[in-house]
Amino acid sequence: MLIPFVILPNLFNEELINSDTQVIDNLALFLKNVKNKGIILFDSDNCIDTAIYNYLAEFKNQQKRKKYQEVYKFIHKLNKFNILTEDFENDLNPVCEKIVSIMKNSSDITCICGVKDCDKDCKKCLQNALNNTDNQILEINNITDDIIDRLSRTTFTSVQEYDIDKLHNIIFKNFVKYASEISIYDNQMIPLEKRNINLNSKYQINENYEYNIEHLFRYMFSINPNLTVNLYLIIKQEQYKIRNQIIDSFNIFLQKFRDDYSNAIINTIPIIEVCNSEFETKILHQRYFISNHIIFSCDRGLDIINKKNNKVRDFNIAIVDKADAKILKYHLNNKLVIAK
Repeated sequence: MLIPFVILPNLFNEELINSDTQVIDNLALFLKNVKNKGIILFDSDNCIDTAIYNYLAEFKNQQKRKKYQEVYKFIHKLNKFNILTEDFENDLNPVCEKIVSIMKNSSDITCICGVKDCDKDCKKCLQNALNNTDNQILEINNITDDIIDRLSRTTFTSVQEYDIDKLHNIIFKNFVKYASEISIYDNQMIPLEKRNINLNSKYQINENYEYNIEHLFRYMFSINPNLTVNLYLIIKQEQYKIRNQIIDSFNIFLQKFRDDYSNAIINTIPIIEVCNSEFETKILHQRYFISNHIIFSCDRGLDIINKKNNKVRDFNIAIVDKADAKILKYHLNNKLVIAK
């Protein structure tokens, strides 16, 4: 659900934008989806940023120039990923060389471009330079309904059991790969069970949650070994007396991942569940996966895989819109009570 993109700067060529109403509509749609949906933009040494701003500086229409400058500045502040690139021998201009280098880092990265602003066809030129990689190259004047659906998709639902590898590829792969930090919030991970409310016994982590944490953590660190993961431990008020046992049990369980993945950082954040309003109850009752680029809700949370048959349960996963994401981050950072 997180789609990595690199923009060819000629997308902001004023002559191209004014030449076709379809180009204007498609560009507006693309920028809207970058702003509100699961798209991340790539750059290298701010080379693409600089080239785009140079195009915008040449806009004769001041109103349009200001509009596109404000939109582009805003979206890159939200969803930007810098990648180091290596130079290679070619006859491309320096910006196109950077774009090809970025795309060669991963076949997941899609390029969106204008038609051309030199004597070469952009799409064919990039395809030749990439030398048959699986990267997709889209022309802004030729975006199909299927592509629009892909860019606009904010939910992914299955009403029956689902294959784990498919879930990885569609939901988690890019989410993990391009994150520096991921936080997991699941208020059902520590259920209120009578057998656990005992000051004299060791807290037992729910068996299926333990299985899912093991699976997800090993999958995440296999893709991104330098990842920082924050696991929220939502402790019910009725469990406050045994909070230390709960925290200790999770830290003991998570220590094996700290030992196996020395470059990773794993934090537990124990908090007391306090909901003072209906709205807080609604937003904090959901389960979330949070990265520095995107937040998505998952009704199954960390209980998504059935240990008995190793299949994904029925689920609904959705990108959290910017307004709700802002509220959620505010609650996580300011409103929740740390369990001390």
